[in-house]
Amino acid sequence: MEQEVTLPEFHRTIAGWKDEVNSVRQDLTSLKDHLEKTIGSNTKHEMLAHVEHFQNQFIRHKEVADELFHDLKQASKRLAKDNDGDNTLNNKDGGSTMQYLTDRMHTFKRLFMALKSDFNRFIEKSS
Repeated sequence: MEQEVTLPEFHRTIAGWKDEVNSVRQDLTSLKDHLEKTIGSNTKHEMLAHVEHFQNQFIRHKEVADELFHDLKQASKRLAKDNDGDNTLNNKDGGSTMQYLTDRMHTFKRLFMALKSDFNRFIEKSS
């Protein structure tokens, strides 16, 4: 049996997710800055290949963060509009939307943590 979630609870959940996405955006900026400082004068071919890899990963993850943030905003607006007067997300669309977004957030966070871990290992090796 699925647990019913109220619209205000769902909006709070989305607000929390948006905060998490913004936090990842800030972390990506910090990681990018750290990468640029690490490069310095080290122009070894192997080092440059890793740098390019991480630059590409940071760019792509930022794009995913932007898309996810947009989708979270749109889902919140759409559910508010679709649930006129009904304060519970017990309908099929609301429940499936919440599950879909929950899965996306889980994947987003997992992939970012893996990227951050890989980057930190690279920094340790290059020091």
